[in-house]
Amino acid sequence: MPSAGFDPPAGTIIGSRRLRCKPEIRPRNQVLRAFGDLASLNHRIVERLNQCDSRLIAVLKIWETGLEMPLVTQWTRPVLAALVVLFAAMQPLAAADQTVAGLWQKIDEATGKTVVWFLFVDNGNGVYEGVAAKLFPRPNEDPGSAICTHCRDDRKNAQMLGLPIIKDMQRVGQRYQNGNILDPRDGNIYNAMMTLSPDSQTLTVRGYLGFEFLGRNETWYRLPDRAFKELDPVILAKYLPGQAATIASMRRRSSNPVR
Repeated sequence: MPSAGFDPPAGTIIGSRRLRCKPEIRPRNQVLRAFGDLASLNHRIVERLNQCDSRLIAVLKIWETGLEMPLVTQWTRPVLAALVVLFAAMQPLAAADQTVAGLWQKIDEATGKTVVWFLFVDNGNGVYEGVAAKLFPRPNEDPGSAICTHCRDDRKNAQMLGLPIIKDMQRVGQRYQNGNILDPRDGNIYNAMMTLSPDSQTLTVRGYLGFEFLGRNETWYRLPDRAFKELDPVILAKYLPGQAATIASMRRRSSNPVR
C-alpha cells in the first residue's frame, strides 16, 4: 500500500494531460492492472489512476520519452504475423500445382500385394484418363493374353495392358469428378470421382451407381518417377511419347551401372 507521502501535488502534468488526484487510496494491484495496453499507456493511466504515486510518474516519463520495448514488440509482431500468413497462403498454391498425372498402384487389401499400376494422363482441358500401365498376373496367367472379354463398348476384346479403365475425369482443385470407371471383370461401368490427398501421395477413388453414398472407396498410392522405367515401351510410346526416349535412357543406365 503506497504512503500518502508520495502523493504528487494537484495539477501535475503527465504528457499533455493534467492529472487530478482523488483523496481515496486503492490497492497497488489495481494500479498495476492499469498497465494493460502499453501502446496507449499514458491515456489509460490518466483515465484509470485514482491514487497517484510519484514513483509511477517517474516511470511514465521514461516510457513517454523512450518506449524501446513496446517499439520492438510493435515491429516484431506484425513481421511474424505476415510471415505466418504468407506461409499459409503458399500451401494451397503448392497443392494446386499437384495433379493426378503419373503412376499409381492399386493394392489388394486382403493380401497386401499389388494388383495393377495405373498411369494417369491429361487429355487436355483438365480432363484425365487412367490406363492399366502394368499388370501383375498370377503365376499361371499370361499378361500378354489378357483381354477385356466382358467389355461392352469400344474396349471389348481389347488388350488389358494399356486399356483405359478411368475416363473423363474433370479436375476441380484436388477433386476429379464426372468421370467413370470400368470393372473389367464384368464389363460394368460406374460413375466415379477421385480425391487427391494434400501431399498428392494417395488417391481416393470412388465408384458408384447413381448416388455417391451408394459407392465404395479404394485408396491408390503414388509411385516414384523411377518406376516409369519398368513400363512396357508400348505404353510409353502411346501415352508418354515425349518422355519415352528419356525413360528408355534411364532403363539402360540402370541395367548397365557404372563401375
